[in-house]
Amino acid sequence: GALMGGLALGFLEETLFRGLVLRCFYTLFRPWPAILLCSAFFAYTHFKHPGALFSSANLEPGFASGWLVAFHTLFGIFQSFAWLPFLNLLMFGNLLCLVTLRTRSLMSAAGLHAGAVFVMLSNRKCFHIHPDEGRIFWGGGGIIDGIFPLILLTLLTIWLAVTVRRQGA
Repeated sequence: GALMGGLALGFLEETLFRGLVLRCFYTLFRPWPAILLCSAFFAYTHFKHPGALFSSANLEPGFASGWLVAFHTLFGIFQSFAWLPFLNLLMFGNLLCLVTLRTRSLMSAAGLHAGAVFVMLSNRKCFHIHPDEGRIFWGGGGIIDGIFPLILLTLLTIWLAVTVRRQGA
């Protein structure tokens, strides 16, 4: 399940975020503003919304339920916002944008994204993460809520940004 979920999410999300959103921003702005805007949008849409938003909705598929889902997707982040997961997702989005620009291919970013989802899903299924003091540093089951993943993603992004700049991409 983790492998299939990783492959499906990696391919579909990279097609949407890097194939469409990054390309739109890239045609309007210089590379760095485009990368930051695409990554911020990526982080925003991946931010988990509280289940209470949808529990009382009694959603039947239809026009009205679509508007309700759209409303909560746009404004739900304000009810449960946390900086650490948002920054981790922002840095991961930056890394995926840079991989796409360096390789000039969505498949490399899709592979990286699929691998990250696979690790995250496998980590949740195989390990029980206790909510202790170490969790803030290492991260929990989703990995995005730790300081160590943020440091690692930041270092990888800086390294890739330097190599992309040297190559003139």
